[in-house]
Amino acid sequence: LEAFRKTRQTYPQATLRIMGCTPAIDEPGVEIIGRIPKDEPGGLDKILQHYSQASIFTIMSHYEPFGIVIPEAAFSAVPCVVPRQYAFTETVQDGITGYHVAEYEPDLLSETFNKMLADPDKLQQMGQAAHQFAKNHWTWDAAATTIHNRILHDLNQDKD
Repeated sequence: LEAFRKTRQTYPQATLRIMGCTPAIDEPGVEIIGRIPKDEPGGLDKILQHYSQASIFTIMSHYEPFGIVIPEAAFSAVPCVVPRQYAFTETVQDGITGYHVAEYEPDLLSETFNKMLADPDKLQQMGQAAHQFAKNHWTWDAAATTIHNRILHDLNQDKD
């Protein structure tokens, strides 16, 4: 929230949409969406609609073994800003599909947002790269191919 406030000093039209929780925040530019259950009729469509309206997606989680929200946002062509830890470094290619932020520091996070928003063409390129990366790595077909290739590799190792 503090990073958003700092970003809003440079980009007064910026908005922050918070999904997944309902913190008691009432300030200009902040919209609380709350939890949207994917398993309810139209739930996933609502989530994807919010992603498609976003310029940047961020999750600054203090613990997240694998944040499925990153591939979801990437499929919607939204570049992501994530902590430089956990599986986030596997789901976001730093400088290509988004950015890794080394510290949970509002100034650093705001600087990253400002850098991204200052170059709309690069922001769009990052979003398209995120979509392609998610399509290539985070689908069931990609998972099946990886498993298949690993099994073939292991079977060939046994022959040696």
